[in-house]
Amino acid sequence: MRPLLAALVAVALFAFPQVQDPVRLPSPPVGKEPLPPVPEPANVPIDRRDLGRAWLAESPIEGFWRATAWSAGGHVRHEGFRAFLAAGRAHLSLQVIEAAPDGQAPLFQSGARSYRIEEGVLVTSSLVGFDNYGDRKLHLEPVGFVERRGLQFAGGRLRILKGPSDWLEFERVE
Repeated sequence: MRPLLAALVAVALFAFPQVQDPVRLPSPPVGKEPLPPVPEPANVPIDRRDLGRAWLAESPIEGFWRATAWSAGGHVRHEGFRAFLAAGRAHLSLQVIEAAPDGQAPLFQSGARSYRIEEGVLVTSSLVGFDNYGDRKLHLEPVGFVERRGLQFAGGRLRILKGPSDWLEFERVE
């Protein structure tokens, strides 16, 4: 019988809210007026679309990089070009300019991409990109164009591989 009575009392305590003492504001000192009520702060919309990126994990390629070597078809070059890679946590930008050996206008490539790294593979999606390789005419990269590149890190350098004998190697500037 006692357990049943205890259970009924417990249910009654939770089922019916108990009256609490009202909050009493202290009265002002003798001869003084009470303070005015404090207004509620205004709700001001703040654009924080960038806030979601603050918690992205750091990327191993995050930073500013300068190219030190370029291999095309197995032919490694250390001169005659300049290339820079700027990478954030989810976006990167690459600029490449190559002196043309025949005295013509230089060859160039530039673009911005979103990226992620999946099991050591750099997967990028084009936001904007263009080059003049081949016929030296301007070629625009389709928006959303996806490419997959290998990544290698060795001795403080980053190598982005298009294939086994085609790659760009970078050293971190900052």
